[in-house]
Amino acid sequence: MRRGMWSQTCVLALVAGLLAACGPEVEPEIPAAAPAGQQRQAVSAALQSNLSRLSGQYGNSGVGLQRKVMERASGIMAQNRPYIFDGVQDCYGFVRQVWNALLADGGTHPEDYSPNAYNRARWLGVSGGLPVADYPSADWEAITDWNELVPGDVLSTHQGHAWGDQWHGAIFGGRGADGAFYVYDNSSSMNGAYFRVYTGFAFFHRPIHNLLIQAAPTPGVGTNSDGRLEVFMKGRDGAIYRSAQGVPNGGFSGWSSLGGQLAGNPVVGRNQDGRLSLFVRGPSKDLWVINQASGGWSGWSGLGGRTNLDPAVASNLDGRLTFATRGNSGEVYVRSQTAANSGFGNWTLLGGGAISNRPTLAAWQDGRLEMYGRGLGRNVLRRTQGAPNGSWGGWSSLAGELHAETVARRHADGRVFLFVRGLNNDELFYGAQTAANGSWGSWLSLGGPITSDAAVGVNTDGSLDVFVRGTAGALYTRRLYTSGAWSNWVDLGGVTASNPAAGRYADGRGVVFILGNNGVLHMRRQVSASSEAWTDWEVVGDSVSRF
Repeated sequence: MRRGMWSQTCVLALVAGLLAACGPEVEPEIPAAAPAGQQRQAVSAALQSNLSRLSGQYGNSGVGLQRKVMERASGIMAQNRPYIFDGVQDCYGFVRQVWNALLADGGTHPEDYSPNAYNRARWLGVSGGLPVADYPSADWEAITDWNELVPGDVLSTHQGHAWGDQWHGAIFGGRGADGAFYVYDNSSSMNGAYFRVYTGFAFFHRPIHNLLIQAAPTPGVGTNSDGRLEVFMKGRDGAIYRSAQGVPNGGFSGWSSLGGQLAGNPVVGRNQDGRLSLFVRGPSKDLWVINQASGGWSGWSGLGGRTNLDPAVASNLDGRLTFATRGNSGEVYVRSQTAANSGFGNWTLLGGGAISNRPTLAAWQDGRLEMYGRGLGRNVLRRTQGAPNGSWGGWSSLAGELHAETVARRHADGRVFLFVRGLNNDELFYGAQTAANGSWGSWLSLGGPITSDAAVGVNTDGSLDVFVRGTAGALYTRRLYTSGAWSNWVDLGGVTASNPAAGRYADGRGVVFILGNNGVLHMRRQVSASSEAWTDWEVVGDSVSRF
């Protein structure tokens, strides 16, 4: 894998201009959201069909789709100069030219790119394209934090599209190396489409945003008290499915459903008595739990809360499970078992500031838990229990800039290592304690580019195996030896679609699970405990495409 930073194809040299409406140059008043009774849902059946189809195509969800939108916006930008207020070569005409081509068939259509001849109205009549004249619509949500936007988001000054000189639309282009927020927009003030700094928008289109942030379901992996592995996945029907080894180190069963109508990925915790518990985000942004019971599993129980991200779960030194989640305001809430193997107490708001991703938990060598998150400035934050099983301290910064989620594991020498994706989704960085239970050192790069969050497996000798997905969908791994030295990247192949997940057999062999682009879960195993040789890919459960 090469080392380097992914960059936009456009030069970030344009300066911010005055806001241009789609009609004559008028500075619009940024409106509040329309009352709920006056809003309407505008996603047509045809648009929903296109969104669903895109979400099922490899490379057309998450970061892969974000990059396609950026490529097409850059490619046809020069084709939309000068600005003409005609519904075609104006602000929303440009936005629709970019997005409707992708909605039509998932392609970027480079034949349209400058300097080729291009019919700007080519994609405006696509069935299931972006909504037109839908103001006011509940499909558009207020922008509360520009850090929450992702490249490709469709932006508006109002709660929907409206024709006229008080309305303007654009495509979010991302945050530049200078820290500024860029958009692709076609404006009268610039007399055409350009990539520029501008934050004069108040709403974003939620269905498009959901597609852009969508990732394939991530496996959850748990180890039973007898050493048997179980793996869990959210199916396309919203139910949670499980596949388990029949005996320690043995083969995996077919998939069986635990039911439920869930929205998030299963996060696995293990009780002190060895029973597994799954924590999953529901469709109403609340959390649900299901527990192993004698001879099977309990039913789903609601834990309340309100979050649009998956929780994090860890065990305290006294055996009590604690889970943490980001609330709607960005503040972190925690909830812990009242005693090991028992029910959960009340929610506790930790306060002290907001984060913009899901929290991560890890245990120090002395048993204290530490939490990690992304600050609103995209820096890495941490907070630690004052003592094992104790209360939480405040946030402190580890600096750095990260794009997505953090993953933390403890190394053979007792130090916790933290792995993050860099701001532009390109390089994998890590930071580590300078000593067990100690302070933190500087960030170092492991190279890239990568297109997934990392998964980290802990070997029997305490070395760490890091797994990431490359730009072509193949899985890569790199080992941190007990000595502190790193191996080179090893290509494990495959055409994968999800974040990886790691586990360990009872006999010490490491295993990595990842979803193939065919909707089937696959795995590779070490040939022996702590080995750097791996078996070939194997199907987990069965070959039915259900994920």
